Amino acid sequence: MVPRTAAMVLYDGSDHDGVVRDGAYRTQSKVVAVAPSEEHRLAAVFVLYSRPDLESFLASVRKIDPVVPIWLISDTSKTISDEASKISSSLSPELLSSLFNNHRIQGLVPRTAESVETAIRRGLDERNARLNFIKSRKELGIKNRQLHDLQENLEKIVTERTSHLSDAERELHQRSQNTRELVRFIKDLSQTETIEEILQLLSLEIRSFHEVRSPFLALVSAESGARLYFQQARSGTGAKSSMRAMEKGWGSRPVSRIWPHRSSIRLNEADDQAYFAQELGRPMARTIVIPLTKETRAGANPLPSPLIVFEHSFDEVKAEKFKKYLLPRLESLSTALDRVVINRETHAASRLWESTFDGIADPIAVIDSSYRVLRMNEAFARYENSEHPHGRCFEIFANRKAPCDGCHMKNAVETGKHADWQARRGQDVYAVNAYPIRFSHEREVSTLINHYADVTKSLEIKGQTFQGEKMAAIGLMAGNIAHELNNPLAGLMSLAQVLGQDPRYPQSVKNDMREIEMAAERSSAIIRDLMDFSRAEGRVRHKVSLSSVAERALNMVKTALHEHAVDTDWSTSADVMVDPHLLQHVIFNIVNNACQAMKEPGEIHLRTVVEVRDQKRFAVLEVSDTGPGIPEEVIGRIFEPFFTTKGAGQGTGLGLSMSRWVVESFGGIIEPTNRTDRSGALFRIQLPVAGA
Repeated sequence: MVPRTAAMVLYDGSDHDGVVRDGAYRTQSKVVAVAPSEEHRLAAVFVLYSRPDLESFLASVRKIDPVVPIWLISDTSKTISDEASKISSSLSPELLSSLFNNHRIQGLVPRTAESVETAIRRGLDERNARLNFIKSRKELGIKNRQLHDLQENLEKIVTERTSHLSDAERELHQRSQNTRELVRFIKDLSQTETIEEILQLLSLEIRSFHEVRSPFLALVSAESGARLYFQQARSGTGAKSSMRAMEKGWGSRPVSRIWPHRSSIRLNEADDQAYFAQELGRPMARTIVIPLTKETRAGANPLPSPLIVFEHSFDEVKAEKFKKYLLPRLESLSTALDRVVINRETHAASRLWESTFDGIADPIAVIDSSYRVLRMNEAFARYENSEHPHGRCFEIFANRKAPCDGCHMKNAVETGKHADWQARRGQDVYAVNAYPIRFSHEREVSTLINHYADVTKSLEIKGQTFQGEKMAAIGLMAGNIAHELNNPLAGLMSLAQVLGQDPRYPQSVKNDMREIEMAAERSSAIIRDLMDFSRAEGRVRHKVSLSSVAERALNMVKTALHEHAVDTDWSTSADVMVDPHLLQHVIFNIVNNACQAMKEPGEIHLRTVVEVRDQKRFAVLEVSDTGPGIPEEVIGRIFEPFFTTKGAGQGTGLGLSMSRWVVESFGGIIEPTNRTDRSGALFRIQLPVAGA
């Protein structure tokens, strides 16, 4: 047997040549059958390459030691190159491949002491390296186990010593979570706009407490009085309503008597249960009643505090936990409820004022010192248009680009006193009253309330009355003027004509006589107009065709029409009851004014139509020209007596005034406008159809 202290070396083959006999590694082939111990693995194995059972023998060696170096040894001490041809003839390529790949053969060594010793030493070095590695791995395993035990002990110590810190961390985390939930609840409350939204939000907030029902609120407000706000169930409608779940909504009802004012939180008090059971008309469970405001001093708050009421099935411990959960939220609930109630009352007051002002038929607007409209009632809003939305007062009301003529808003702002004036909107006239608004913190007035009253009819009636008085005065005066002036004017005109024809006088004198004659003729024309006024009421009316009267009027003004083209359309005409001579004079005045307005040759169009208005038929004569039209600033004044836009000596200002008076005396209307298709004026004379 080989000593256990030495490395075992297998040497298979005869050692009759004495190469290894005297060496330190002598052994027998029978040692192959001995399994080496863990501490004394084989250092090297030498196998004769010519052995018949070479592959099976190598397999058995590998079972004993999978890692031992195996060398093939030659029969002789010749070199490897000398044995190459011999090896290739005895070992097939497949066997060589199997030896090197499957059995991991180190190589071929010659049968010499040096080669064998070198191979053995190399095997010993590898064996020692393996043993050192195994030893180091064992030591490392021991140290790892020790380190693992130490780590477990340290973790246990740390866990024991930091357990109170974990409890504190959990408590801090819970507090942080509660704070975040409270902040979120306050933020959601700030966005609520109704009492129902507040109660709905509170219902969601307490949903983790399964033993409590949705809350209801007892509230007194100036707008709605004392009411209970509660959640109610309402069923769906339609054919499938029985299949639908009950939908929850919020309702309210007035109370028959006010609840007593108590500032403390009450738990399961019989008086509260009896009061709410009577008011709601149903049995009540146990209640938690929480007032939302603190107790006030006598007289400071005559209204009882709002109450939040919860029906529950808590035991005492859970009830206290629920109260503790609600306490941080009560102040925010009270603030949100006050805000909603104040907003509702403010909106109600605002709606009341808006309804009041909208109920006033006259336009009313709140205007700042820069003419900007801040608020307006519905009557004023009707004047708004897309060009001036929310613009300045004169833009909206009068469709002007500058303040109205005679506007006294600046004076009202500067003096802080009431001011009034008249403003025109088209042909309508409004009396404007401006009332300054002065707030307590303002030193100067910056806002006005303007009230616009339509005085067009009253001014028209007043003007008609004034016109009648003027006509009466003119009629009274006309007879005296005609009697006193006609004869002297006739003598003056005759004398001027005679002297103008006398050849003894130079041409300059004759020109002066002509001027005297023309002045006398103008004076006679004024007297004739006055006489027409005085005789108008006494004229006899006849049934005549409106177109025939217009034709005769055109014949009277042929001289003025010779430079202008005249177009007539009498295809639709009707009979009217008028004094033909006075109506001819009206048409003559309008056509003559049109001729005088057109400085260049133009066109005059006359046509008659029949219109129906308020179930009455009217014969209408339209007279239009292609002149410059009527200026907007004077279109409302052209019928005023003695008002004229002509130069001195070119008109009396009585023609259109008399025309309007004549048409209205026949029950008709005369309307002046400007043409929309092109420049020019348009007059419409509307007279009732005779017999209609």
